[in-house]
Amino acid sequence: MAFNVSASPCFSDNSVTKGTKMISKLPRDKDCNDSDSSSRKSVSEKIIESIAEKQKINQEIMKIDLEIGLLRTKKGNMTAQDYDSKMRELTNKRSALKRKI
Repeated sequence: MAFNVSASPCFSDNSVTKGTKMISKLPRDKDCNDSDSSSRKSVSEKIIESIAEKQKINQEIMKIDLEIGLLRTKKGNMTAQDYDSKMRELTNKRSALKRKI
């Protein structure tokens, strides 16, 4: 990730240029690291939310896998048409969830 120094009043030594500070929307008493840590925090939160969403999708996929396994055990007690229809429905659901990952 490239960092645009001209867009930020903060430099690596945490100094602030006089001209930049005057036009900056940052309050004068705010530390340069505050804005960096809050932006990192929001990125961390986005990562956590993304992981949680993927885990939820994986749980749904596992649930469908269990339903498919159960359906296979019931195959003898169902008509071929019912079995094929239900199997198609479950595999389509599973494929759609896999695409989301």
